[in-house]
Amino acid sequence: MSPPTFQGVPQAVDDRSLNEAVDSWPAMEQHSCMDLEDLSNIVPSWEGWDTGLQSFGVVPGTHIVGAKSSPASASTVPISSRPQVGDEKVVRQLCGLTGDMDPYLVRHYRFDEANTMLFKKLAIYSVSVGTLPVQFVQPEEQDVGDLAPDRTELDGLITLKVGENLIDLFFRFLPPALPVFLSNQRPSASKDPVHLLAAIYLVAQPFSRYDEYLCIQTVYDSPPIGRLWDTVIAALHGGTSKPSISLLQAALILLSSPPKDNLVPEDQERYMISGLAAAMAQSLGLWHDAREWPIAADEKRLRRRLSWCLRYQDQWIAFVAGRSPHIRDADWLVQELSENDFCAVEITQGIARSAIAMTKLAVIMGSVYDTLFTLKSAQSLSTDFRGTLRAAQPIMETLNLCYSGEISAANDGHDLEVDQAGHLLLAFHSVRTLLFRAILRPFHNLVINENDTAESEACQYVRAAARASLVSFIDFTATLTAARIRAFWPFWSTGSWALMCNLSLLLTLTATSEADKEECRLELKRARRSLTLHSSSLPLLNFACLRIDAVFWKGTNDLFGVEIT
Repeated sequence: MSPPTFQGVPQAVDDRSLNEAVDSWPAMEQHSCMDLEDLSNIVPSWEGWDTGLQSFGVVPGTHIVGAKSSPASASTVPISSRPQVGDEKVVRQLCGLTGDMDPYLVRHYRFDEANTMLFKKLAIYSVSVGTLPVQFVQPEEQDVGDLAPDRTELDGLITLKVGENLIDLFFRFLPPALPVFLSNQRPSASKDPVHLLAAIYLVAQPFSRYDEYLCIQTVYDSPPIGRLWDTVIAALHGGTSKPSISLLQAALILLSSPPKDNLVPEDQERYMISGLAAAMAQSLGLWHDAREWPIAADEKRLRRRLSWCLRYQDQWIAFVAGRSPHIRDADWLVQELSENDFCAVEITQGIARSAIAMTKLAVIMGSVYDTLFTLKSAQSLSTDFRGTLRAAQPIMETLNLCYSGEISAANDGHDLEVDQAGHLLLAFHSVRTLLFRAILRPFHNLVINENDTAESEACQYVRAAARASLVSFIDFTATLTAARIRAFWPFWSTGSWALMCNLSLLLTLTATSEADKEECRLELKRARRSLTLHSSSLPLLNFACLRIDAVFWKGTNDLFGVEIT
């Protein structure tokens, strides 16, 4: 390939190259008011750029004479002696790319052996000096302290004995769905921050029946769920200017906790908390991947796990609330989790398999939203069934591969007493239902032309596939085992079963023939029966029951002008 050509600049190829080429460059004052077209005449195309540099006597990868060398790589000081980025006792916040401190300027600072530069009232801590430099600003001698109410108040609500037992239950049942702690960093009821303990107690309380002490103690003196919730919320709002790892952990646990009222799940409140958690995590640098940072291996693993727990929660809370995720892929650098992010015990217990499956699902859910559910994509594809099918097909294929791979692996070898893989299977059915909601959309906005064979066949094919997916979802619900029902179901599960009823009712209303309508009506009836039968043992199903029962209470003829029995 020939070198790129500069307008007005000869292709110098001998030792005179650089200086003579620059001397012959058009005077810059001629371009003082240049527009983009002028600029394109001066700057070469990117293709062949390396060859173009060589034509000026510059070897790619070397420094031009007189240019300042790039900053040195990370310090070789032993990791154990370096300050932790997530140290609870100090406030460290990320230097953003567009903020008042330019990371590309800051990386030229002459940091000390601990990668720190001290100023009068603050310090800057560098963790990466590569092509995307990362630094944290730390106000000096600023103690976060305990942002929640006084510890004596929490101890008055939950005794230390009850607290330690609830922590035991958390680590027994929650890690597959909430891997927010390392196995060697178990919280203590007498030492850890009050807001973190309150969140743990809140989410572990439903499992009290599995503890020989709590199964009796909580019958007569149940934990005050509302007070625990308020304790965490107060800490989160008080910590907006002082984010910390423990605050983020508390937020993630709170977001996953069961609804305060199964009939009125607080979707919008959780969405606001999710936004607060996302902002907190960005300040803590958790949208970056810490694998190459000069920090302890345990902190790298914890940060990566918290990053993906947040991404997963953010996607699901947004979906059930009918809102946009707070985190977009363009701002996300954290590579997917692997077994390297877990210890041997966690791998044996299946925690790693579950977390890896959650990671895959978070990526897929992001693709579903960006491709099919942004306002612009929904509008542009609203009557374009061909474009919709082209956009949805690769996502559906990836989802099916995730089901046969990561989700199936997480579903193997579960505890006989409690099956923790249920929420992953529910996630799979829910995402697939959302995909079919988008795929069916253009057919509902079009008057199907019977003479257009391709359009008519596509409509029938899509409806058949959606109905098969619905049947699979209903089968999953109808065959819920006691071991699966007893497991932990994250907050978003409440809205996910409502998706099943929505799709069932939609297919019935838009049936293309009497036979089609009758098949869909029978599946709708089976979906309602499955929810009703299991709702007494799994109360979070009551919301989906309420949503579909309200339709028939009002009367389908009054609502839709169609009688469905």
